[in-house]
Amino acid sequence: LRKYIKEIKNKTLIIWGKQDKDTLVKDGYYMHKKIINSKLIIYNKASHFVYLEEKDVEKKIRNFLAN
Repeated sequence: LRKYIKEIKNKTLIIWGKQDKDTLVKDGYYMHKKIINSKLIIYNKASHFVYLEEKDVEKKIRNFLAN
């Protein structure tokens, strides 16, 4: 997917679990660097299923979309 990432022009929210063993957090940093209008949120104790493990993910998404 790296060859397509530079084509993303929309405002983008990237949410990552630092303990993710399936897709490493370095990939989140890479995406954030390459997607110009992006915001990266990293949850230190979360894994690949950050949306199930952290209670405020929905709130962060709603705030991002509202702004």
